[in-house]
Amino acid sequence: KAAKIQLIIEKATLVFKRKGFVDVTMQDIVDECGISRGGLYQYFGTTAEVFENVMVNNTTDDDMFSKRFILAFIESRAINIM
Repeated sequence: KAAKIQLIIEKATLVFKRKGFVDVTMQDIVDECGISRGGLYQYFGTTAEVFENVMVNNTTDDDMFSKRFILAFIESRAINIM
C-alpha cells in the first residue's frame, strides 16, 4: 500500500509540474501512473487530495509556512475547482 501511494505521489508530481494544479484531472494521474481509475480512487478521492499529498511530500520543514499557505488556498478554492 505505501509503495503504491508513493508511486502515485511521484507520478502526480510530474503531472502537476507539467500542467499546473487547475488543469490536472484524475485521468491525467491515472494515465501517468499506469493504474486503473479505481486503483487511484482507492487512495485519493480528488485531485486536491492528491495535490495536498504532493505538497506534503515535496516540501521540507523549512517550507512549512509556504506549505500551509498553499494548502489553505487550495482548500478555499477546491469547491470551485471540483
